[in-house]
Amino acid sequence: MSKENMVIFCPKCNSTDIRMDNNNVLIGVAGVPADYICTNCGYTARVFPELEESEAKKLVVKKVADKATEKVDVQYGRFEVNILWKIFGPLMILVGIYMLITYDNALDQTVALPIILIVLGALASYFGYKKKT
Repeated sequence: MSKENMVIFCPKCNSTDIRMDNNNVLIGVAGVPADYICTNCGYTARVFPELEESEAKKLVVKKVADKATEKVDVQYGRFEVNILWKIFGPLMILVGIYMLITYDNALDQTVALPIILIVLGALASYFGYKKKT
């Protein structure tokens, strides 16, 4: 089995029409894994099963009458991540400011680290307190 011939499919309706759900703003910033969503039935998960391409062609796609009838919880874990951003964002800003204030040129410290902490803290605070539209 080579990885090149593998196709992901929906375990609920057997469709191979799967796309990445990019609604989570932390995917690129914090390395949070992306969710995938089936465009046929709306099933959402982080991992979908894989089949060889020849086997996937044999799957019978189940028809879905109405996507709105089933509720899928896509918010799992986002509350905890948001709380962490709200705590560590301001904390990183305060640590960065403290490092800038106590900066001692004689010790040959770099100014880049406190500035990086302040910028990352500002980004974390922004994403932690940003209201979803």
